[in-house]
Amino acid sequence: MAGDAGIVVAGLHWLLVQPTGLSPTAPEKSVRLRTIDIMRRLIALCAALGGEEPVHGSPAQRRLPDTGAADARAWALEAFWLAADTASSAGLRYCLEPLSRNETNFINTIAEAATVIETADRPGLCTMLDASAATRVEAESPAALLRRWLPSGMIGHVHLNDTSRRGPGRAIR
Repeated sequence: MAGDAGIVVAGLHWLLVQPTGLSPTAPEKSVRLRTIDIMRRLIALCAALGGEEPVHGSPAQRRLPDTGAADARAWALEAFWLAADTASSAGLRYCLEPLSRNETNFINTIAEAATVIETADRPGLCTMLDASAATRVEAESPAALLRRWLPSGMIGHVHLNDTSRRGPGRAIR
């Protein structure tokens, strides 16, 4: 929901961390279908709570395997497309969070997320900037990334956090 300053409350974050065993990249179709069902339910919950952009961080739940990565990527894209359609129907946008390579091997940069979004071609799908993750993987500063990507409309959410993942200015020294 938009606050007085126009700030959007994401509502839910790291959507697939619990319950255990969820992943849109799992080789077992039953796991993927359960994951998609949970994703859709979490989108509905986010809408009911007044959120606008549920955030798919969940690094362990989107890893691509060393073998069969092309299939796993296709399964994940299908899950994201379905989530985007569900989100759009609820008046939301589903945010894909780029995370550092030490957390996951799939969607590490805003450019990679943008490729997924462009491929999906769904209005209910966007990306976000996590300032801490960006400092670990992006070639540009978070400020430069915002200047470059905000005008595209692809960024739907921003995490303003320090490299320690704490609030701005609260880095562990």
